Amino acid sequence: MQLRLTNIICCNMFLILLVATCLFGVQASEPNLNNRIIGGDYANIYDAPHTAAILLDKESIGSFWPVCTGIVIGVRTILTAAQCTNGTYGSQWLVRAGTPYHNSGGQLRFASYLVQHPDFNSNYDNDISIIVVQQDFILGAALAIGTLPNEGEIVPGGAIGVLSGFGPIFEESVFGNHMYIVKVPIINQEECVAAYTSYNPVTDNMICAGDLENGGIGPCQEDLGGPLVVNNVIVGITSWSLGCARPKYPGVWTRVSKYRAWIDENLV
Repeated sequence: MQLRLTNIICCNMFLILLVATCLFGVQASEPNLNNRIIGGDYANIYDAPHTAAILLDKESIGSFWPVCTGIVIGVRTILTAAQCTNGTYGSQWLVRAGTPYHNSGGQLRFASYLVQHPDFNSNYDNDISIIVVQQDFILGAALAIGTLPNEGEIVPGGAIGVLSGFGPIFEESVFGNHMYIVKVPIINQEECVAAYTSYNPVTDNMICAGDLENGGIGPCQEDLGGPLVVNNVIVGITSWSLGCARPKYPGVWTRVSKYRAWIDENLV
């Protein structure tokens, strides 16, 4: 999932300003079956039953392509990144959950409407959105509701997070067919702020993870909107980074605990 200081969805319909230095972005294109999370392994759906594939019909012609990952947080509610939904409307989205494949199995649900955070901006602050689907998901071992943190809950640096999603194995490639999963250490907030001083502000609404020294583990384009989990709690929503899992530049997630009240207001 290559993060770009461009619109995360690399389509003209999205309104985020293009910048020469790229943070990872999402591209609605035909999937490459060899792509995955950087440094990850094949995910068993029972290891991440809250993770869903998010598909977009960008031309509203009934042709859906995977562009993002999402998080099941209610029987009809999917949490994702505002970068995914920006400039779109509900009927353009389709959610597939309960399967490690974006193109087969599981349960399919058409979206009813979107709730995008009103303060989302081009610096990726408040990068959070909700997709409400038309019918309830049937919950079970392969499809479960993710546990949300308490409002204001802090995740300490050094804690181990788990990232899941459908993103590529390297930069400049496209959506993977199979879900992948990888462990990433949480980065101290001050270190993350310092890493991105010259590129994009890291705010208190964000949380960072990755291997600062070596790189090699982290999200890429279509992992966007997916979960970062610490101790079985959804602490982050995949948002941005400079490139994909590069040394010195960790992945950045929306800090879910900052938005618990907003999420509860829109939960279905």
